[in-house]
Amino acid sequence: MAKKKKKTPEPEQQAARRRRQDRFLAAFGERGTLSAAAEAAGVSRRRHYQWMELDPTYPERFVEAQEIANENLEKEARRRAVEGWTEPIFYEGMHVGDKPKYSDRLLEFLMKGNLPEKYKERYENVGEPERHVNYNIDLTQLSDEELRTLDKMADKIGGAHE
Repeated sequence: MAKKKKKTPEPEQQAARRRRQDRFLAAFGERGTLSAAAEAAGVSRRRHYQWMELDPTYPERFVEAQEIANENLEKEARRRAVEGWTEPIFYEGMHVGDKPKYSDRLLEFLMKGNLPEKYKERYENVGEPERHVNYNIDLTQLSDEELRTLDKMADKIGGAHE
């Protein structure tokens, strides 16, 4: 006679699920993608979506993990922009030194994100100004056909009309 598998009591199942979720959320905060977090935590990506749907506490905890992941991205962007990294220099196949590199583009994004009023995009029209001509015309003298023709012409040149 085959032995029956012992059923895990509900509180133990909940505790085990909570531990899996905690592993997944910690990995997500560190790695920033569902696939990498699932692989690190030993669960499927699909499990995350099940938890989002079925566990009322999970979505809020996932939002916290997303905030941590975003902070980690910003920290890495800041590191590359301000501290930079070292890039090797090779001459005739031999490593002859290193050169510090920085990301001006990342620094620009950080500045725009943190100080948007100061570093927002500003556009200035440096070409010829647009020409708007306003005429005082009495259209009551035109026939319906002439008005339709005028309306079509205004559409064609992008004029505003009612």
